[in-house]
Amino acid sequence: ESGRQRLRFESLEISTPPDLGTLTVNGDIGYTTNAVHRARVFSNGSSVFDVNGNFSVNGTLEVVFDTEFLPSDGQSFTIVECNLLSGTFNGIRTVGAPGYTASVTYLTNQIQVTVHEPVTDFNAFVNETFDISDLLNLEIVGIGADPDKDGIVNFFEYLAGSSPLVPDLQDFKFS
Repeated sequence: ESGRQRLRFESLEISTPPDLGTLTVNGDIGYTTNAVHRARVFSNGSSVFDVNGNFSVNGTLEVVFDTEFLPSDGQSFTIVECNLLSGTFNGIRTVGAPGYTASVTYLTNQIQVTVHEPVTDFNAFVNETFDISDLLNLEIVGIGADPDKDGIVNFFEYLAGSSPLVPDLQDFKFS
């Protein structure tokens, strides 16, 4: 089509508006593994990245919670709308709500984030995180195991509220 450009980013950080609002891109867009997509979540909704074209997802999703807001377990937000979606994020991290995690649902033309409250004990963390077929394998679910090979063992992943199945992109410091 005339006037449409395909964008492909090697290193990009996209932040949706700092309040409820929409960042719109007219045309196709594609992320690579170094891209970071930052979505903001509020008590009354989320900011939305609207692609008037096709969106090829990759990289890391960072979900930023408003400072005055702690979401309910299972609460969902639409963070991306597009004509046609392909790919998945290869990592997800949350900011602003310690211990909270998020899962992603990929639809044909939307990305939705569902928020999960912190798990309050390690056994519940293991049961909610790992497949039932892995629960008897201590090399995967053990307190000192590191199934994603990022150097952070399951117990510290539990304390940090991160996933032991997705390599972490940042250093954790515990005091």
